Amino acid sequence: MGIAAERPLYVLQLDAQKNEVVVGYVEETLQSTVTADDIVWSSKASLEGEVEVQAKIRSTGYPTEARAHMNGDGTITAVFSDSVKAATVGQSLVLYEGGERILAGGGIIKEAF
Repeated sequence: MGIAAERPLYVLQLDAQKNEVVVGYVEETLQSTVTADDIVWSSKASLEGEVEVQAKIRSTGYPTEARAHMNGDGTITAVFSDSVKAATVGQSLVLYEGGERILAGGGIIKEAF
């Protein structure tokens, strides 16, 4: 990339239209909230109210305590109890109930903050 920094840099965002790569330090890769769509439900048709879940991003991630709720447009928002690293647009989101039972999967993160 032809840039120098005093610490390692991480890709934060890709903007194909501007042909731009946005980079930052590791602390900028932490998010506490994600919104996902394209949900595949396994045991319930949707969430009623706010539900305590374990949420996992990426296939290699670890389930993390979170609170999730359904939005009016059919998306799910999950708020993690502790920030997670690299919850990025396009990654998967899986919600677990009771530690092991999959509640919802196939969710594609469309927003992370």
